[in-house]
Amino acid sequence: MSARRTAGFTLVEILVAISLLAVLGVMAWRGLDHVVAQRAHVDADTADTDRVLRTLAQIERDLAQRVPDALFAGRYGGGASLPLALQLSQDEGRDKIAVTRTLSGTRGARTVLYAVEEARLVRHLTDETGKRDADRITMLDAVRSLEIRLLVGGQWTTAEQMDATPGVRATAIRFTIERNNGARYVQVLQI
Repeated sequence: MSARRTAGFTLVEILVAISLLAVLGVMAWRGLDHVVAQRAHVDADTADTDRVLRTLAQIERDLAQRVPDALFAGRYGGGASLPLALQLSQDEGRDKIAVTRTLSGTRGARTVLYAVEEARLVRHLTDETGKRDADRITMLDAVRSLEIRLLVGGQWTTAEQMDATPGVRATAIRFTIERNNGARYVQVLQI
């Protein structure tokens, strides 16, 4: 009798093939999981960077739309180091800036205040009556500090140090926002 070999796979061959497919499937799943995790991380970083850029753009808009010194009745900026529409102050060692600015669609001016409150950079906008919290917006979360410096006579100074150089006008303002994660964002604007 002649022995005939039947066509097909043995059980061992099928088990080896299934094991190899399982190993490849696990490797592909782990790679895909890593890509998805990286994508989520990049999306979170992009959203945070977008929020920082929007905040810096809003600060720039508020300063660009400030009320000119000539419109302040009874006050003259001849000896002032800072435009009359800007007021710098400190509260518990934290810098604040108030900007009196025009608003589109209205005839009057309103004051915008930027301050760090409870680890957030907050923008307050007064209403027509001067009420401060008419429009309170959290611009950034996880903010450690807001530092404001002025370029007066070629030197970066604080608002308190401006008094040492009377009659010299501030030409630029620098905002430094430091986040809790150590990131620092700096914006320099001409005033």
